[in-house]
Amino acid sequence: MGDLLARDSAGITYLYPGVSTYPVVHFADRIKLGAGWNTYDTIVGAGDYTGDGRADILARTPAGALHLYPGTGDPHAPFKDRVGLGSGWQQYTHLTAIGDINGDGKGDLLAISSEGELFSYKGTGTGGFRPRVSLGRGWNIYRGLY
Repeated sequence: MGDLLARDSAGITYLYPGVSTYPVVHFADRIKLGAGWNTYDTIVGAGDYTGDGRADILARTPAGALHLYPGTGDPHAPFKDRVGLGSGWQQYTHLTAIGDINGDGKGDLLAISSEGELFSYKGTGTGGFRPRVSLGRGWNIYRGLY
């Protein structure tokens, strides 16, 4: 069972650890991760980007800086220090992490440009991404990708 992150309007982020006790699935009590997460306009995560078997998240600032927060597996300190992945990501109206889309066992990222072009960024498994590949145009008709 996966965990859930939630960010309130003040920028405080909480972790809700997933609990699976067959046949009941629920979340444990929330754990406060800290304030300041309103620095980001987008936070996504659905995969392991570092290749260590732990879930990681990506966070983008409004200025377009993308950061990786490697997962630790510890619910009381779930992320290591952030790692910068570069700038220019503000060119995308949507970022979505849907896990491994090409079957190589590495977390991938999808991005839609303001012109509606969908790009795939395949994960390297070491915390980065391969060069983008266009998956077609016309994707700006959607409000979101999940």
